[in-house]
Amino acid sequence: MKLTSLSICVAHSVKQSYSFLVYQSNPLVVQLIYFVIISFVGFLALKNLKPQGKPGTNDLDLMFTSVSALTVSSMATIEMEDLSDRQLWVLILLMLLGGEVFISMLGLYFNNADVNRNENRQRSLRSISMDIESNSPANNGDHNARGVLKSKEINMYTFCIFEEVSSFVNCGFTPLNSNMQPFRKNWVLLLLVIPQILAGNTLFSPLLRLSVWILGKISTKEEYAYILQHPEKTGYKHLHVQRKSVYMVLSVTGLALLQVMFICSFEWNSKTVEGMHWLQKLVGSLFQSVNTRQAGESVVDISTLSPPTLLLFAVIMLVPPSTPVSE
Repeated sequence: MKLTSLSICVAHSVKQSYSFLVYQSNPLVVQLIYFVIISFVGFLALKNLKPQGKPGTNDLDLMFTSVSALTVSSMATIEMEDLSDRQLWVLILLMLLGGEVFISMLGLYFNNADVNRNENRQRSLRSISMDIESNSPANNGDHNARGVLKSKEINMYTFCIFEEVSSFVNCGFTPLNSNMQPFRKNWVLLLLVIPQILAGNTLFSPLLRLSVWILGKISTKEEYAYILQHPEKTGYKHLHVQRKSVYMVLSVTGLALLQVMFICSFEWNSKTVEGMHWLQKLVGSLFQSVNTRQAGESVVDISTLSPPTLLLFAVIMLVPPSTPVSE
């Protein structure tokens, strides 16, 4: 009886602590605790899944890598190719848990739970974003890509999923030490990755609104039309009105085209893109332009680019995801 009473008391205490932490504490404190706990768990996983036959990594570097993946900052102090397949899967999970889309959805869930718990009703808007998450690139059958991965002893399916997640959450990590440079001539793969990068960042809001509009056309439910007319009522900060969404698409397109023009003008005949034909250069320029403002992946050595191109990149990086004209 005493053991049962103690179990009930502990369960009640945990429930009360959880309720206070989630619904009454400062959101900053909640997020800080969340990131600290997940980072430490990720570190323990990386530490216990060390690869055999490869150089060992010290604990500080593993902890740094765990935090970097969770905060999608893509700063690495280790050789990515030294990680085992299981360690790469740990990084995939960390990037998912730390991505802006997941964190924002988690916040929306807790906000709705806080509103509904006293009214004893459920009103979930999770279907809004399901179509965005289903964006996944097909496995590339290019023999050059397969050859690169085989020479690095990297599982092709692990690479595909890792690259998809990293691109969508805009982390910039890849399983290769040289990032995406080995695939600079693989224009098909680059074209598959570009939509992932845009969908997880500057075009997430317009695509979210588009998915709601499509769902409304398919189901003909009035709720979807109401959401499109009053997006602020959802409590989700990434769902905007139509005008702002259009402005965001125009600004993203305009800035990307401007960068492509600069790269093509200053780098077309440079050593940076030597050995690439015109289509590879064009797609590579577009890939690099998209990554300047988003994920940070690279198909060229940035240090070899001309000063005007680097200056433009620096200016573009200062432009926020939501430009003033779209407010």
